[in-house]
Amino acid sequence: MFLSPKFQVGFYSLVTTKTRYLNLFWPIVMSCLLLAAPGVEAANKKPKAVIAKIAAINEGELVSLDGSGSSDKEGPVASYHWEKL
Repeated sequence: MFLSPKFQVGFYSLVTTKTRYLNLFWPIVMSCLLLAAPGVEAANKKPKAVIAKIAAINEGELVSLDGSGSSDKEGPVASYHWEKL
């Protein structure tokens, strides 16, 4: 078991090989979810979601949502996702 200081909170797939008979090798894939330890702050910060103001609309009208004011301190916003609640 090892923990590299370069790992951050997230999902990882690790591959190792196992030697069996006649020097044959089989890859073994393991997946793990790395969580922050208690008292340790997670490396990934939540982005700030900002939706541009929408003028008054009438029922049945189409609405265009603009999230370009959103930001992420760790880099550009990767994608936007809208859900009707």
